[in-house]
Amino acid sequence: MEKHIFNESELVSRLEVELEKYTKKVRQVKQNKSYITRECLLMLVVMITLWYPKREKTTRFTWRSSIILVSVFLTIADFVYFYALTDPDAMISIVSMVRRSSVLVSFAGGVLFFHEKNLKGKAIDLILIIVAMFFLYLGTK
Repeated sequence: MEKHIFNESELVSRLEVELEKYTKKVRQVKQNKSYITRECLLMLVVMITLWYPKREKTTRFTWRSSIILVSVFLTIADFVYFYALTDPDAMISIVSMVRRSSVLVSFAGGVLFFHEKNLKGKAIDLILIIVAMFFLYLGTK
């Protein structure tokens, strides 16, 4: 039976490395929290200055359960997108092109299911996005 004997300097150096890893993760979490806090405060200021004064004249806010589903699916989509970007072999132009192509599904759903208005302006924007995606495709060859 072998005994592993650590000398003090070896043990201290290993502890320092682990402590540095831990503090780096804590710093990153604090930065993310401060970013989210700033974004929430910014949106609050925008809401108070733009929406609140005109809330009676415009469409009133009504709570729907679909709001939760939309937020969950957007969070999942962002997580998958950012996870794909962490792959060192992933080509950003391809990942970005796949993410932008979701506009096609949104446009088709809006036309077919919700009978959207102002299709001409939205179709022009959609064509520009498709042209940009085509140029991204050409750039990857």
